[in-house]
Amino acid sequence: MKIVQILTPNFSDISASNKFGLKSGEKITFIQILIGKIESDFQFFASLPEGAKLNVQAAIIARDSCKFKYNYHVEHFGVNSESNFNLISSLSGNSQKETEMLIHFNRGAIGAVGVEKESVILSDRAKNVSYPIINSDEEKINGSHSLSSGHIDTLQLQYLRTRGLSETEARNMITRAKILSILNLIDDDDKLKYIQEALNEQR
Repeated sequence: MKIVQILTPNFSDISASNKFGLKSGEKITFIQILIGKIESDFQFFASLPEGAKLNVQAAIIARDSCKFKYNYHVEHFGVNSESNFNLISSLSGNSQKETEMLIHFNRGAIGAVGVEKESVILSDRAKNVSYPIINSDEEKINGSHSLSSGHIDTLQLQYLRTRGLSETEARNMITRAKILSILNLIDDDDKLKYIQEALNEQR
């Protein structure tokens, strides 16, 4: 099963919560695109029984003085359950993002695998704070976390400007390229068009 969620909190604060209780052997891919300018709070929770597989692909594009808070929490209960969390963030202006990622392997979750991967692109004034947490009550598991961060390539930005793009258009093109791996998972042209329009509306 594939689920796509697109949220564009531009005019008022927003709080969203997603909870998934998977069945044994169930497979879910959850794709989440968050684009906004204001304070937003997102919660994600899932419980995984035997053989359940969860794949979360999320992108956060924060502008201006936006403050994003994202809490990701997965409980592994079953044998050979799997979770994969891939978060790509683009923070510009004075935006801020705080992410807490918790994977808990409960006793009996033998052979379970939990992966957290985060990539952040930020401006000189933007701030990113991440709290990766992996707890385990079971020995025979595999849990991992990785984080990479960097700034938008100024030479790439300048090159795009010389090709006639405005700074906003150039930044949007770079941002779209960074999240392309996630966008390629969306097979709905209307949703892709909506995402592009939301990016273009950011100033």
